[in-house]
Amino acid sequence: MAGRLAWRLLTLPSPEVIFEPDGTLFRPTVAALSPWSDEALHGGPPAMLLAREIERVASDQPMIITRMSVELLRPTGLRSLAGRAPRPQGPAG
Repeated sequence: MAGRLAWRLLTLPSPEVIFEPDGTLFRPTVAALSPWSDEALHGGPPAMLLAREIERVASDQPMIITRMSVELLRPTGLRSLAGRAPRPQGPAG
């Protein structure tokens, strides 16, 4: 199964983007697919989308993300995703 899937993915045209904007959502392309299943995304693309949204949160001081951990508890299906990162309220800690 994995060999046939890999061969099928290799024969598809390579997209220029991992996600395409779809209104307020992001639609994954074949570049986001997992090497183990054509019905799930690799963990990197959803984490990248989350990092993008975190970097876009306004702050009172210049900040950069130095480390981010993402724990995926189940496969992310091949469907459009929403990226949202609300600004925290109050002092950190």
